[in-house]
Amino acid sequence: MRPDHAAVLERWLDPNAFARPIHQAVFAAIVGLQREGGLRVVPAGRAELSGPDPTAWRAFTDNVMAVQHALRAGRFGTALTGNLTGELRGLAAAGMTTSEAHVHAYGSIVLELALRREARFQGLQMRLAATAEQTVGGDHAPLHVVVAAMDQRLTRLAAQLAAVRAGPHAVPPPVATVPIPRLAALNPPPRTVVHAAERDLVHTVIADPQRRDLLDRLAPEDFGDPLHATAWRAVGALAERGGVVTAVTVWWEAGSPVAPGAQPRIGAEEFAALDAGSRVTGGAGDRTADLVAVVVRAALIRTARQAADAIATAAGDRRLAPGQVVDAAQRAGQDVLRHVERLTGIRGTTQPGIPSLSNRLAGEREVVPSTTRPAVPGGHPRTR
Repeated sequence: MRPDHAAVLERWLDPNAFARPIHQAVFAAIVGLQREGGLRVVPAGRAELSGPDPTAWRAFTDNVMAVQHALRAGRFGTALTGNLTGELRGLAAAGMTTSEAHVHAYGSIVLELALRREARFQGLQMRLAATAEQTVGGDHAPLHVVVAAMDQRLTRLAAQLAAVRAGPHAVPPPVATVPIPRLAALNPPPRTVVHAAERDLVHTVIADPQRRDLLDRLAPEDFGDPLHATAWRAVGALAERGGVVTAVTVWWEAGSPVAPGAQPRIGAEEFAALDAGSRVTGGAGDRTADLVAVVVRAALIRTARQAADAIATAAGDRRLAPGQVVDAAQRAGQDVLRHVERLTGIRGTTQPGIPSLSNRLAGEREVVPSTTRPAVPGGHPRTR
């Protein structure tokens, strides 16, 4: 409620840096009134604990009333209704004994929290873009836009925060909002369908080891079932060495010692069940492309979810500095781009033998409206 504090904060703190809509609206009203000269000057100095200075208290009271009238009239955003007196009195009481050093310290904390919220939001946007209809169909432009926007915005927010922490009078660079395209997301396939498709693809490459197009297209981590991933890794290892690929050799390779962190080995009974899958190659009834479409779609959704979760985990880890959070988000974005290019078969050229997935996935989509942005610096206050 002090115009001198508002004059310092408005240079680098945006209303959307606050998490709560009421705080966004109050800060926007304070800044707007301060620019218009609508706030009374509060005497400098910290009030004693024995009681506030009468002059300062009267100025604060007048400023509270001015902010309340501005909020109800919606002069600096959406008009607010309800009982605002209690909220404003609490904020005013806190501001009565707050020095400029405290304001700067608290403001930098708000800015860092905004960066971490923005990282989580951008991770969700990337997850949506990675599983969008356009992306799976081979058009990666929207995903590149989202990843580039995440990189740019988080990097600038980190630079802004570093500039603020360099000194109370530092003027950080502005942070612009990057437009994010509207995307149509694909529905996840049923788990039973994915499991059957994975099993049948494993059986297909065992029955026909010449299907190198499948081994080159899909990686073990693209399979959701750990046993399928282990079998796929075993087939790939045998094919790479030029070994004989049969059910027996794959089972033996899958039971070989594995590196720490690798998928589990396959027991004889488990492999017998796995080997009971359907061979789907050859003839006019070849279902390989349909199976690949199912596995690719499930893998894209799983990869994008894991990347978004990794960003959210980094953003919520207070042990990581803001710069480390940005680094984690950038790594996740690049990993998603690499996975999408490989899974969709679009990397300048298309892998032979696998048609575009856009027609296979037609009709299995839903339009997802633009996600409401969280409270971040560089935008207009949200007051609803």
